[in-house]
Amino acid sequence: MSYVSTDWKRYPVATVGASETNTVVSREFPITGGGSRQLVARVTTSSTTVAVGITFGIQSSMDGSVWVKAAKTTAITGDGNFTLSLIAELAGDQASLPLLPRARIVVTSGAGDAVTIDNVFVVMPG
Repeated sequence: MSYVSTDWKRYPVATVGASETNTVVSREFPITGGGSRQLVARVTTSSTTVAVGITFGIQSSMDGSVWVKAAKTTAITGDGNFTLSLIAELAGDQASLPLLPRARIVVTSGAGDAVTIDNVFVVMPG
């Protein structure tokens, strides 16, 4: 099985301030047939201030008009790399799958939180 790894970061980098909900921090990307059931997303962060809590997740859509957020998210706790994996065989991930054909990475922050997203990588079966 071949895997596709792609950098989907926005240009310039995305900065998320306090009390933002589902702020888009990546470009839209296509979901492969295999990616609809198995996907790993990684964000690289800097200039992070956590007061309440910051999470990142994935939204997917059929045509870009209505976006559905996957149930699973990952906490961003400082500067560094943070990974979100969705695998159909894991019972806890099944509520978030399958992903629809188009996707993007989003960040939600609480009061007093801030983060800069330096990179967004997505890996999925081709």
